[in-house]
Amino acid sequence: IKEREQEQAKYIDPVGSYFHSEGRAVIGGRVYRGQQFPELDGAYLYTDFFSGYVWAILPEEDGKFHERWICNSNKQIAGIGQDQDGELYFCGFDGHLYRLKRNENYLASSERRFPAKLSQTGLFLSTADLKPVPGLIPYSVNVPLWSDHASKSRYVAFPKKGEVEFSATGDWKFPIGTVVVKTFSLDKTRNDPSTRILLETRLLVLSERGWEGYTYHWNEEQTDARLVDVAFTGSFDIHTPEGKTSQDWYFPSRSDCKSCHTQTGGFVLSLKTRQLNRTHQYSEGEENQLLRWKRLGLFKNDPPADLSQLEAYPDWEQAGAAQTDRLARAYLDVNCAFCHAPGGPGNSPIDLRYHTPLDRTVMMGITPRGTRYAGPPASAILTPNRPADSELLRRMQYRGPGQMPILSTSVVDENATRIVGDWIKNLPN
Repeated sequence: IKEREQEQAKYIDPVGSYFHSEGRAVIGGRVYRGQQFPELDGAYLYTDFFSGYVWAILPEEDGKFHERWICNSNKQIAGIGQDQDGELYFCGFDGHLYRLKRNENYLASSERRFPAKLSQTGLFLSTADLKPVPGLIPYSVNVPLWSDHASKSRYVAFPKKGEVEFSATGDWKFPIGTVVVKTFSLDKTRNDPSTRILLETRLLVLSERGWEGYTYHWNEEQTDARLVDVAFTGSFDIHTPEGKTSQDWYFPSRSDCKSCHTQTGGFVLSLKTRQLNRTHQYSEGEENQLLRWKRLGLFKNDPPADLSQLEAYPDWEQAGAAQTDRLARAYLDVNCAFCHAPGGPGNSPIDLRYHTPLDRTVMMGITPRGTRYAGPPASAILTPNRPADSELLRRMQYRGPGQMPILSTSVVDENATRIVGDWIKNLPN
């Protein structure tokens, strides 16, 4: 509203709203006039781009309105259309059209509230000791997502055996009831495990509603963790060789989880062949994770017996300088490609997937879009031989508006910026 018109402007209260814990970008919809869902006649349906949740605003006889949660589409919906019969079509950012379908089995499961405490989930025999129940399977990855020097423990549980659909290069598919568990802890004195504290435990759960994320914030006593309803930032004093510093830690909401666990990224980012094709230290000894899962009968379709036929990212902790190019591409794939890939929610059209040829990544010589932080952008997103003139690296070296990754990090990954910088420096001009 123009400044001179503000005094005359009249505002009315909204008839529908939702919290930032449930989404970040509202997508306006349509009034439903179809026949498939008579209970929604006259309701205004809308969605959120990031969370994929769909709501309806229904009119009442007294002229008021009430809201109703409809479903979790697990899609990034960019718009809602309507056909000649009044039925709605949801336009996915992936280029597909989707429709609503009634789920007769949903009502019973939807009435169950998610546990308010981690100890109530049944995932641990001893919550304070993080002692898992026998059904939780530990795993590790070749290239971890950068998490500001945090250590992580990872587990996954399946409702029954023989339901995981293996893929050598693509996304694996999991049965309803799959639960992925990841606990984050931080050394209050850098690299001193004796000073380690538990920060949060995140769950990724596949139900009839699709994949949904839940964050549990550990209490000061380190005995239990409580479910986070609204995202918040905590601050911790960290002792480093350079001295004492304050480190922020972002505890994400449920909608924040969808920012990284995208449809483009396959929702579960770590359970893929390139990540799990490695040796893991189990309580009874070392074993390749793919062979172990095969031996346990978890796969619906087994991987080949000869694992040399399968790809693996280089081990981030062990790989040497000779693998700089593979390390850089693997890091960008793991930390960036869930947004920056065809059909992804990233604002830039760049493609950072592991095997995308460099000349097809839409980075070489491409002028970057305007940035929100101080200073002029680099001349190109990626400039061979010139790391300092590559916007890709500059975003990684910066923390603030416009940083990359955009969420859940307040500390620059110095090791990654060095590796990516060396990779750019050695690219043929």
